[in-house]
Amino acid sequence: MRHNASMSPSPIATATASAGWYSATIASFLDTETIAVIGVLATASPFADTVEQKRAWQIEIDLLHRVVQGLHGWIILEFDIPESGRNAA
Repeated sequence: MRHNASMSPSPIATATASAGWYSATIASFLDTETIAVIGVLATASPFADTVEQKRAWQIEIDLLHRVVQGLHGWIILEFDIPESGRNAA
């Protein structure tokens, strides 16, 4: 597992509403420690800060670190899905 609290996320890895709570190139994501990605996600999350959520992110990020090796592109995690208009009943 990647855990190094002293490593901060790269400038590309930011929490933005338009791209997701965490977005980075795959190369930048691979160079970023799991704990740093979790920090970006936790900071951007509007939900309660729970141990279960952080553990789920840790498992997801550790898996992604393994499976995206050799790929090129972007990683976007936890983005908001806008609600469509609702009809009044």
